[in-house]
Amino acid sequence: KIGRRARQKEGSMPTDPQQPNGAVSQQIDDEVDKWAERVASRFSVVCFDLDQTLVRRHSRGRLPRSQIEDFASEVSPDFLRVVPALKARGVGLAVVTHSDLVQHNSETKPRGPETPGSVILGDDLVHEVLRRVVPDNAHEFFVVAWNPRRRGVDSKNGSETNAGNGSLPDLGKRRHMRAVAAFYGASIGRCALFDDDPANCKLTDVLPGDNGEFVAFKTDPAWGFRLSDFPEHGRKSESP
Repeated sequence: KIGRRARQKEGSMPTDPQQPNGAVSQQIDDEVDKWAERVASRFSVVCFDLDQTLVRRHSRGRLPRSQIEDFASEVSPDFLRVVPALKARGVGLAVVTHSDLVQHNSETKPRGPETPGSVILGDDLVHEVLRRVVPDNAHEFFVVAWNPRRRGVDSKNGSETNAGNGSLPDLGKRRHMRAVAAFYGASIGRCALFDDDPANCKLTDVLPGDNGEFVAFKTDPAWGFRLSDFPEHGRKSESP
């Protein structure tokens, strides 16, 4: 596992978005602006996974509330930089995660002094993180916290469609991205996902046909989201 010190030394940019000053800071700002312009030219909405993408660690579906500050402190530095840049260009923002409040029933049974109320997950966790790391823009995010396995979606039925709307089964982040597109009134092809899970980056076909697919870019779970996760020519990311 890559520790915080190693990430600071080898990351694509300095860890603290407020440092350094002067010419280097301007260079960073210019790089972020160019990145945001390229993204905005292709996408109407940008979605971030929570664990090991927006934040450079995993909540494991049962993060103790006492650890929320430490968890949020591991936010991706590049995430902090791109949020205002994307917002300034009218790009919709979303967090899509498999952390789901339904897991309270199945995975948050008390362990010793721990009680269900002492852990945080799902929408609650996402909003608490956003409130801490991007307080000026936290309210701008649409959040989908839904776990297909815990909601009873059967991976064996991957070739079937959902009854009624013709969409494909809600595996990976399909349901999340469909909800995001509907909320913003955007076509699914104008929605981008940054996610560390290769499976989520492959299950991009939400609706049958050529126009029913979102675009996914894989992040490195050890580093979280980085500008370099969006390739220069905007092709889909592939797992290493």
